Amino acid sequence: MLHVTQMSWYYYLHISTKCPVTVWLKAGSAANRKYIPIHTIVERLDFDNEKMESITAFHAITGSDTTSYLYGHGKKTCWKVYQEHFRLLQGLGQGELDDVTAKNAELFIGKLYNVSNIITVNKAREILFVKSSAPETLPPTGDALSFHIQRAHYQTAVWRQANEQYPDLPEPETMGWRMEGASLVPTLMSLPPVPDLCMELITCNCAKRYMSARCKCKKSHLRCTAACKCRTSDDDCSNVEAQQ
Repeated sequence: MLHVTQMSWYYYLHISTKCPVTVWLKAGSAANRKYIPIHTIVERLDFDNEKMESITAFHAITGSDTTSYLYGHGKKTCWKVYQEHFRLLQGLGQGELDDVTAKNAELFIGKLYNVSNIITVNKAREILFVKSSAPETLPPTGDALSFHIQRAHYQTAVWRQANEQYPDLPEPETMGWRMEGASLVPTLMSLPPVPDLCMELITCNCAKRYMSARCKCKKSHLRCTAACKCRTSDDDCSNVEAQQ
């Protein structure tokens, strides 16, 4: 219900700028019908028009009927991030999807994962992986996210122009979709989710800086990686020092 109400807010603001109106959202079931006064909700909200202008983009990029959602990040969780970083989504659904808009959308997704000072989801994945986060809780790869952002951009454009008789929309096949027979299906990724080399990744759990004879990396004659417990920084590898 939250996302439906958000969409109603957006259209109410655009309609009310032309003439005073009241907007009601019909909800519930046939046996238990209810009507929600959207105009009253908007009047009570402490939101300016700038924040509300991006609300359709927020709904698209965090999951809708046509765009996927991010595992473990429901609307309420994402909404808290949106209230602070809504400007990162202002370009979605407007004109062509340029590099700046796509990058800002990626930064917004990074904010959802609460990883400080990162500018790419791939870096966020690396940091969370080192912290032994469960695979399903990691952000999408940069490759997969690029297609998700394209679909969110397209869907937002559709919603932004829903009141237009002749909307100006890009071809869906250029926006993260592909044709299979007579149906459009999402393109999830163009690269493998895990590089082949990482399928045989070896890491150690050495607690000390210098490795013991039991160290997996030492036994395999490999360098320690960022996932090894003995690593203290991106440029430090006790493996190399121990073998000198």
